[in-house]
Amino acid sequence: MPYRKNKELKRPDSHRSAHRGIGTLPTTKWMAVAAAFVLGCVGIVLHLKHRDNSADDTIADGSVGVASKSQLSDSATRMTESESVADPVATDVNEQTESFKQLKLELAVKLRDRFPDSSEALVLLGNVYRDNGDSSEAIRYWQEALRIASPRPDVYEGMGMIAFEKGEYGKAADFWRESLNLNPHAAGLRTNIAQALMPLGRYDEALEVLKEQIELYPTSHTAHFLAGQIFLQKKDYEHAREEYLKVLELDSEHTSSYYGLLTVSIRLGEKDKVQEYREKFNRLKALDLQKVIDNNKLVNDLAAVRQNYAETAFNAAQIYEQNEQAGEAMVLLDKAAQASQDNPELLVRIAQWHYARGRVSESLALHEQIARAYPGNGSNLLLLGILYAQTGRFEDAKKALIGSIEHSPESADGYRELARLYLHTRTGIAQAKVLVEKAVSLSPVAPNYFVLSRAYDSNGDRQGAISALLKAIELDPTNQEYRRIYDAITSKTQ
Repeated sequence: MPYRKNKELKRPDSHRSAHRGIGTLPTTKWMAVAAAFVLGCVGIVLHLKHRDNSADDTIADGSVGVASKSQLSDSATRMTESESVADPVATDVNEQTESFKQLKLELAVKLRDRFPDSSEALVLLGNVYRDNGDSSEAIRYWQEALRIASPRPDVYEGMGMIAFEKGEYGKAADFWRESLNLNPHAAGLRTNIAQALMPLGRYDEALEVLKEQIELYPTSHTAHFLAGQIFLQKKDYEHAREEYLKVLELDSEHTSSYYGLLTVSIRLGEKDKVQEYREKFNRLKALDLQKVIDNNKLVNDLAAVRQNYAETAFNAAQIYEQNEQAGEAMVLLDKAAQASQDNPELLVRIAQWHYARGRVSESLALHEQIARAYPGNGSNLLLLGILYAQTGRFEDAKKALIGSIEHSPESADGYRELARLYLHTRTGIAQAKVLVEKAVSLSPVAPNYFVLSRAYDSNGDRQGAISALLKAIELDPTNQEYRRIYDAITSKTQ
């Protein structure tokens, strides 16, 4: 099947990258809450390098690229002085931070005033108040958005986060279940729900939710770690140990899992293991503490606020474009790019903005610029490889996709897309089968089973192809392409 141009370049359901939703809470914060509750280890610095093997939503659109980490895009440099964001040299860090917060609020208020009946504008304004620390105003605007539009999973997710931070765990779980009902494929909601249930002592419910998460995303660090925490609380030490060891298979320097194993060994009286895990835990804890000492909090706070401003400008640009205000949209895209010098993920989405609007050459050029500035960004390499394949540059596609796998080996995307390339070019049929089997093992979702079916068929395994395709149809029963291919394959066997 030839490569064809889609509206968006998409990663598989299990591993998508997206702009930050209103209910997103950093994993480190969630895990700190869970560890403090279950282990009582006050003062321990959690080292959670985890990024669940799914990002939470689909890739958003975007526009303008980056030539290097220190260079702005050409379009951003066209901005007038009056349009420019805060100058990093002209003011100190605190002033810059406050300036970005104020710019973000002004942008969101202006957008709401321009489109008072837009639920998107209301949600964005609520997001800004939430980011600026005013949760009551955030909820007010989110609820107003719910009154004028269909239920939104992101709004319920955000209200769940606020409830959780207030210690209203039952309410948080209810909000997140509502969000999950509206968006059952959301990657992080199940672990959120589990973490809300744990302080309430509802461990069995939490374990059921985590079981669902692990079935969908087997490499979820958070789900395995939380399961270990629950088993530890239930004094089921062997199962707790199993879960901590699974985390360490995914991240060999996961500080909190070593603390969990240390606790298990102490309670079971395993003196040799106590010594081993204590040494490993103390070593990693010291490294974590040193990172905190070396960390310039003010500068990092500024970087986070600047990035959040860029996200807000990008999202506002999309709302302006949806309302046929292209000029305003492009101005905001320039501002988003200017503030995104150290945010390759947003720059990737800006490149995707071009692609979704048919500007393939612009999108390709921007992805190439990002690859030069951030050669280790697996997400960009994946999308660059797909674009190369769609434009017939198969050798360049192969190189980019191999790079994506090297930099993101835990992601199924690169394996699947490289397999698809080999099948399309008929250059590595046997290797394609191995690659897509790896993709399915990492992420057993419908798109991966579909490519697996093609690989089996190309390797002469007709029955394997049918079985894989049936699994894809089971996971995505409304997909007409899967059913059409299934009818074609089965007709050959009759």
